[in-house]
Amino acid sequence: MMGRRQSSTRSQAICALVASATVVLLCSCSSGSPAAIRPPTASSSPADAPSPTSVLNGRYVKTVTLDDGALTVVPAPRSLRPTRSHAAMETKIWATSQLEGGFRSQDLGFGLVSIRRTAPGVPEVKDLPAWIGFASNDGVSTSCPAMRADPTSPRATSPSAPPSSGEAAVIIGDRSSDVAEVYTARTVVCEESVKARVQLASEALSVPWIQLAPLSNGTVDIRAGLPACSSDLGLSVGGTWQARVITVLTSRTDDVAALSCVAATSITKSVALLPGTIDGTPPVLTAETTQVLHGPTGPQRVVSSAYHWPGR
Repeated sequence: MMGRRQSSTRSQAICALVASATVVLLCSCSSGSPAAIRPPTASSSPADAPSPTSVLNGRYVKTVTLDDGALTVVPAPRSLRPTRSHAAMETKIWATSQLEGGFRSQDLGFGLVSIRRTAPGVPEVKDLPAWIGFASNDGVSTSCPAMRADPTSPRATSPSAPPSSGEAAVIIGDRSSDVAEVYTARTVVCEESVKARVQLASEALSVPWIQLAPLSNGTVDIRAGLPACSSDLGLSVGGTWQARVITVLTSRTDDVAALSCVAATSITKSVALLPGTIDGTPPVLTAETTQVLHGPTGPQRVVSSAYHWPGR
């Protein structure tokens, strides 16, 4: 009888202790202000994302995808040899004007590429032997308008970043008659989801120009020829005050049969050559003291090569 009473007493004590602990736990969870709802974090990079081991000796040796397979690159058979050189394709791919503004190169090599997404006027791509260059602008700051909600608000959220956010790929078919396209993956910009996009690739080119008259009052007039299927991107002026270098840039669509293709034309520009100086007083530029030089022509690289691989 005494044993049963002691056992009953111990059971009641244990139950009371558990109940007390439960009350304390519930109170600690429910006390204070409500927990803030954090913005969802981006998922980790998938195993088949571009990586330093995707390319070996200029060929893709692993499958690489963007947007869960919307764009897929697989290794080409060893018997299939490219007709274009790696150096030539590197020059063209990293001069793609759609990648101007913060993109950094990742991988570039030869492989078979397929794209599930289509767009008007853009040829479909399936198992195409091509040169593919991957680039990323992940981490590049973007100037955004005023946010829709107070970012410090407990209820403020933004769309989660897709697995390939900030990634893009340039595809140039290995044959000269093949397509050249740019695939930009789904991403989030200024808290807004942006759909994936495929479009014809355009190349940033420096074109020849001629000087129309001697340098006068620090300005020189030039005429440049724009090739067919191109648009004016502006110009740059560099060098020293003794030798000013002018480069005229244009963006040319690689597909000359594109519906938006325009005829070749010429443009005339008045170029101010005054360089900045430390004391703010520019030197006097005259035809006798200053040379006006032509910048290098041909494709102009717009993609940085300084990509830092995460964890490396």
